[in-house]
Amino acid sequence: RTWAPSSPLPSTCPPPRPAGYLSQGQRVRLGLILCLGRRAPAYVLDDPFLGLDPVARGVAERFIAHRAAEVPVVVAAQDTAILERLCSAICFIDGGRTRWTAPVEAWRRRFRAVRGGGGDPAALRDLGPRVLDCRPQGGATELILDDVEGGAEALLRAAASTVQALPLPFDAILAALVAV
Repeated sequence: RTWAPSSPLPSTCPPPRPAGYLSQGQRVRLGLILCLGRRAPAYVLDDPFLGLDPVARGVAERFIAHRAAEVPVVVAAQDTAILERLCSAICFIDGGRTRWTAPVEAWRRRFRAVRGGGGDPAALRDLGPRVLDCRPQGGATELILDDVEGGAEALLRAAASTVQALPLPFDAILAALVAV
């Protein structure tokens, strides 16, 4: 069944209302539809997931990914898990200053989390790779490293009897960078 704007709405549709009466999530969805619903040479989105429930966030993520396959899309957001899935490159800005910009894979290669055990915890803290975070965990020490040179594991193996790579969520990298 079709209807024109001048005809009455079907009884199953809620009456239209001004955008000012919508919830925050509804306004964000409306903004995304208005922005991404038309063709543009590029898009800039400021916190496009703010106030969205998990289902709407997933729909928005897929819609943004679809547009990003066609043209550049710049996304400023707080949800690091979505950014990690959605973006090909990430620019970290802290206090109005750009700290580092690189493809996502370069972030994964540069920043690493490891657990070293059986060695001297003080020696682990003083290793050559830049240690962003160092926490004792039982008989081991967990480190987040800024491993620019890529030689962290060899140095760690010299100071600890065991070295185990750990998963490193993107938000842990950013939190460690902010703390430095």
